[in-house]
Amino acid sequence: MTELFDDYEILLQKFKKSEYIKNMDIYRKKYEEQLKTLIDAVSDVNDPDASKDKYIEFSKQICKKYSFLNRLGKLKKQDLSLFMIYFIFPAMLLTGKDNNCDERAKEACDRLLKAWNDTLGVNIDYVDYNNILAGFNDKMFGIF
Repeated sequence: MTELFDDYEILLQKFKKSEYIKNMDIYRKKYEEQLKTLIDAVSDVNDPDASKDKYIEFSKQICKKYSFLNRLGKLKKQDLSLFMIYFIFPAMLLTGKDNNCDERAKEACDRLLKAWNDTLGVNIDYVDYNNILAGFNDKMFGIF
């Protein structure tokens, strides 16, 4: 599942609305099965603690993959968390809508968010794709 982050450095560059729309579409197509797996972890088990463990394990795997000398630097934490906010969570929520599992996708995001914050010692939140798009300015001062 760590492959979800393989392109994070590239995807966080050139962060304009048109690029974000294109990149999100490509990202969702490329990682559709992994995103479904993250959502399905909510319903795989009846025990909420067991599904929580799956999200904690996912968060730990990401930390391990990107740590240096068993330590995840502050800037790397920020970059990975930013990628979670702008790509992982919105992609999960969109995948949930496409597959009529909206509530499961939200529950999965809630549990993953808690595991991520606890594992990395950060305090982030998630937002959906449409709210992110609404935050982009197409032109700055009517010029660009």
